[in-house]
Amino acid sequence: MTAAPEPMTDLDLRGLRASIESEDGDLMVVVHDGETCIRLESGMGGTREQAILGAERLIEVLDQYVGLLKVRAGSWTPFRVAADRTGELA
Repeated sequence: MTAAPEPMTDLDLRGLRASIESEDGDLMVVVHDGETCIRLESGMGGTREQAILGAERLIEVLDQYVGLLKVRAGSWTPFRVAADRTGELA
């Protein structure tokens, strides 16, 4: 796994907003906290499958992060039940 570069900015989760947008037929996710904005896009090269895998990696980490935040907030049921791509419970 390649080491991540140093973060250039921070986003405040308390004010976080996200939306799906389209530009010239390309889908992207725009995330902002009212001050800082980032755009997640599938990129010029590569395949849709590679973009899907990247989005799934992000979802997996965010799901774990939410679970950890819930544990710290005192939740006894912090994690969602996972479903596979067919919608069946894993």
